[in-house]
Amino acid sequence: ADTDARSTSFNETGVLQDIPQLAGIVKAAGALMHVDLAQMAGKMPVSLKDVDLASVSAHKMYGPKGIGALYVRRRPRVRLEPLFSGGGQERGFRSGTLPTPLVVGFGAAAELAAVSMAEEAVRQAVLRDDLWAQLQGGLPGIVLNGRTVPRLAGALNVCLPEGLRALDVLEACPDVAASTGSACTAAEIAPSYVLTAMGLSAQKASQCLRLSVGRSTSKADIDRAAGLLIAAARTCQTN
Repeated sequence: ADTDARSTSFNETGVLQDIPQLAGIVKAAGALMHVDLAQMAGKMPVSLKDVDLASVSAHKMYGPKGIGALYVRRRPRVRLEPLFSGGGQERGFRSGTLPTPLVVGFGAAAELAAVSMAEEAVRQAVLRDDLWAQLQGGLPGIVLNGRTVPRLAGALNVCLPEGLRALDVLEACPDVAASTGSACTAAEIAPSYVLTAMGLSAQKASQCLRLSVGRSTSKADIDRAAGLLIAAARTCQTN
């Protein structure tokens, strides 16, 4: 069967997808549903009820880089063909010696995430909303992308006021770790395809800034980042 791959949440905007609705469309066409849980796993509860396959990445939940997991539905069973042959590890689906330290680190990260997930989501949402409120107060005309739909607690994507390019603001604000898009497209100058798919023009997309709140982010970090970004934007407006 064909496979339709979907991300449960966009890493640029944090917008959450309606997986049950999408799964209904996919299965009506006779295809399998694969979801990319990299952004969501460890941050909020996940239901696999409507999913055939799902992938998770350890480093997205503060685990080690270089290890991930693939969920494969058992009932009714999804049949996979190995990409290559070898020692038969992982039930023959992916042969090769497993990196034990990475596996252990992945498991530990998942356990920690499960314990702190609910409380951390609330804390991050408060910080995210505080950052947005400060930016909105300091930069009239700024717009929140994805404001009318559910989003991940730590994600914030904003469109800067007219006349400001996000890249210029970032260059004027070296002490804030932010971006104009995903790391997957960091080498591209083109506007974000995610934002243009949401209806933004190429010009508007070039004004968009991607900000994230994480487990180590504090209220002091939010205040400092907001102040630096506002100051940088005002500097760019006057130049």
